[in-house]
Amino acid sequence: MTRFALILAALIAPGMAQAACTGDLPQSGVLNVYTDATSDGVIGGIGANQCGLEVTDFCENGRCLTFFDGLSGYVEVSGLVSGTIDAPPKVFEYEVADIYSALTFMGRTQPFELADSGTIRVTPAADHVVLSLAAPLPSNIRMTSTGSSGWEAVMPDWVGVPIPVTVFLDRLGAKSATLELLADDQMLKMDMRLRLSRIGTLPDLSAKPQAAPPPAATAPIPPNACDKTLELAEKVGQGGDRAQIDGFYAAVQSAGITDWENRTEAQCLDLLAALTRAGIPAGDAPGAGNNAPETQTCDALVADIRPILRGPASPEKTSIMSTMLALGITSIDPTNPKHCAEISAAKQR
Repeated sequence: MTRFALILAALIAPGMAQAACTGDLPQSGVLNVYTDATSDGVIGGIGANQCGLEVTDFCENGRCLTFFDGLSGYVEVSGLVSGTIDAPPKVFEYEVADIYSALTFMGRTQPFELADSGTIRVTPAADHVVLSLAAPLPSNIRMTSTGSSGWEAVMPDWVGVPIPVTVFLDRLGAKSATLELLADDQMLKMDMRLRLSRIGTLPDLSAKPQAAPPPAATAPIPPNACDKTLELAEKVGQGGDRAQIDGFYAAVQSAGITDWENRTEAQCLDLLAALTRAGIPAGDAPGAGNNAPETQTCDALVADIRPILRGPASPEKTSIMSTMLALGITSIDPTNPKHCAEISAAKQR
């Protein structure tokens, strides 16, 4: 793939599909699931060409927190198929399907009840999830991962009674999950198991990533106009001038080019004319002269976005992560003008 073909990738990326899919994974055949964004601790794996991964926007070090059929942890985004990333899950909602309970308070057995319309919500964060039980039970319970599919917490009291209660949640994100609440004290004994049923549209685990259609047959590209457009594309990309890069994008679209590798001679002629109208003639392009600067770096940009990627969710972070996924990269190469230009544009959107 040419350097400019990478520039066009963000323009002609395929439409979003529900949740995300793993690719062919030719090296190992398995996408590792890690305990966090930086450790080597593997807590599970997802096979090649699997769909239904729900990728959050909690990302660092090329990994994002991901939920897949009850398994949760950090995965390398480079193992995902570009263009299959759906909007990140903000909250998981469940209704109680069944309750198996044993609750004794001060020697008296009591029923365990939830509001009829109560919904249990779980909100993911970078290193924990927040559980909110249906009224009148507690909310904002911070839970940490036990590895693989479990999350746990210990509450210091139960509805005002100063007795610790252990809370365990299993298979978060799956169609069916389990919530357990346990206490063993002379005043309060509790052994409860709730079967939860997820509410809302669920990721399609049976889907498979769509293979890219074969390129349309076109006449061989003569080595004249199209060679000039390729040379000019590389010079504009190396120059890193945001205005000229945007002008090149607009000219490509006005020439009707949607498949750069299979553009026709007629499209290339139209593109050259559009570039001239936009004030980007081949002789004046950045890098055209003998004294033109070499490929510019974007060290300052890399330093600028690092705290954004490591920080809390924000529109700016989502835009940058989406662009990185479209480019198929997990880190920015500061000597690559394509990375610099595209990530800079995403930061400003």
